[in-house]
Amino acid sequence: MMIRKIIAILFLIFCLGTTHAQNSAKLPNANIISMFMKDAHADINGNYVVNFFIGELSVFLSSCGIDNVYSRNVESAYNSWYMMVEFNGRTTLSSNGTYRYEYRDVGLFVIPADKSKADQGYWIDLGDFTVGTGKGDLVRYFKNHIRH
Repeated sequence: MMIRKIIAILFLIFCLGTTHAQNSAKLPNANIISMFMKDAHADINGNYVVNFFIGELSVFLSSCGIDNVYSRNVESAYNSWYMMVEFNGRTTLSSNGTYRYEYRDVGLFVIPADKSKADQGYWIDLGDFTVGTGKGDLVRYFKNHIRH
């Protein structure tokens, strides 16, 4: 009976540790990040879901002390990185009548702008989630799932 409890506790610790490691990816130590959508035809100005995501990601990066721009060449800047943003998103209406943004298959691929360091690029998997449409709703999600 005691061995079963110990095994159950160790299994629980392993599962929680694995979940935490998967859900708290680390940002690069960058001075500036240039973000762009994987889908080159994504309408950042006309699509609220895309616009909200990029705007909130920009606020989050700024709060981490990282300057950021959208779709600009930053190769000449010191310690600069690129971030490819990928997700499927849509607006939903919850049962209480409030709008929510639903994001699926969310991922960020970060890669140094210095081509000689391209092998240092890595993927940040944020999974699937739904957030409110208010200012800071998505920033809070980023703060809970991405470390700096």
